[in-house]
Amino acid sequence: MKKIIATVLAMVMALALCTTAFAAPTTVEGYMKKTDGTAVETAKTTLVFTAAKDPTVKDGKTTAKGNVAYYYVSDQPALTYVTVATLADADVVLYNDIKTTTTGNGSKTEGTDVIMYLAKMDPYYYVGTVYTSFADACGHFAKPTNYSSSDTYYTAEQDGATRLYVSSDDEYAGSLMVSGKLVNVSLLGDTQVAHVAVPTVTDGKVTGYTCSKCKLAAVKAANVDSIPAGAQGVTGTLYYFPAAGNDAGTKTDGTSSPKTFDAGIAMYVGMALTSVAGSAVVIGKKKEF
Repeated sequence: MKKIIATVLAMVMALALCTTAFAAPTTVEGYMKKTDGTAVETAKTTLVFTAAKDPTVKDGKTTAKGNVAYYYVSDQPALTYVTVATLADADVVLYNDIKTTTTGNGSKTEGTDVIMYLAKMDPYYYVGTVYTSFADACGHFAKPTNYSSSDTYYTAEQDGATRLYVSSDDEYAGSLMVSGKLVNVSLLGDTQVAHVAVPTVTDGKVTGYTCSKCKLAAVKAANVDSIPAGAQGVTGTLYYFPAAGNDAGTKTDGTSSPKTFDAGIAMYVGMALTSVAGSAVVIGKKKEF
């Protein structure tokens, strides 16, 4: 019994260590410079690391955003950055040090020793897919009034409804995870092409509704609360047309969103497991004596 109690206590200690590790973010200090040539900041910037979190999915639909691992400026949490591999993909560079040299035109401040490349991006995302099939048909999106062939359009499940997005160059735009890559997007106000409800009359009574465009029959709900989110209701009734989901207008290569890995957390987990194993060995030795 003592051995069991001791083992349980060791496991509790290990879990406490893991919890501490998860709660303690990593910080990195350095001097930031924009890739457009903006001068290096004269004071060090402290970046705080935040681990990744997968989005919440219910009934195959994303109901809450996930996020990729990212850094934020310690005294300005709204300034969020994700790490990128190359200077070409970066908006800012974090340097270990700075140096100032005197030139004929004055002084020039430069960063030395690159720590990491960073892109300014919203790390919180819904899972999206590329959307190409604009049409005047039920369940599809009609082309936006400012449609451009040079833009890329996406759909994503948001708050129980399918929403339309467009690619954006705005550094403060939102994000979607599309085929494993985070992309900047802006939410469009366009809605899906609506059903046109025509009543079905039998013996002088309305017994249902059918869409005159796609011939889809409306469903009768038991009460207002049971009408699904995103469904198109028939005004003044409990009938509704289920959300089409835009399946005919989406495409994807089947690539899932990437799983992130934090070596620091893994190290703490390893230490925790080692702690448990070590405790078990100590218990065994005490048993021998």
